[in-house]
Amino acid sequence: MVDFYQEQVKKAESNIKKAKERLEKAKERLDIAKGKVEIVVQLQEAQKEYKELREKIRSGDNPKVIKLKQKEKEVL
Repeated sequence: MVDFYQEQVKKAESNIKKAKERLEKAKERLDIAKGKVEIVVQLQEAQKEYKELREKIRSGDNPKVIKLKQKEKEVL
């Protein structure tokens, strides 16, 4: 009878150990995913900023901008 309970305790300890390992792996994957999300957010912000700057340049009356627009038209 004692052997049965000792086996049950060993199984439970083994299950706990495996669960802790799975938890650590899940935490690592979560950290990686968080990093990827941060990169995507930064990329989206950079793209938005680029578009805004591009619009500011295109809408300006700067002579250099006018020359650039003319060159773009010539290329197209």
